[in-house]
Amino acid sequence: MRALEKFLEQGIQNVKNPPAIWKEYARENTVSVKKLYQATAAYLKTEFPRRAGDIESASRSAAEALDRFGAFLDTLTPGDPKGIAIGKEYYDYILQHEYLFTFDSDSL
Repeated sequence: MRALEKFLEQGIQNVKNPPAIWKEYARENTVSVKKLYQATAAYLKTEFPRRAGDIESASRSAAEALDRFGAFLDTLTPGDPKGIAIGKEYYDYILQHEYLFTFDSDSL
């Protein structure tokens, strides 16, 4: 959780005008990752009560970093709507494993 803040700060420095689909994808993920971290922190605090303060602090920092990154994404102007900057292979992987489509990007 502690490494997330630096990671997202790098994203803020490096991301410039992503295609709208990737901007939306990243925005959705900030929400789901925040929920995951909150649930994980709640579990870890019950398992390691002596570290509850550290866990809460790390969880809060991660949530704040995700909120900042989400706000940053909201300020971006979408780039080329046809852009697939991640490459065909990874895009096909996302279509099949995250969206559970039975087709690849060539079929779109």
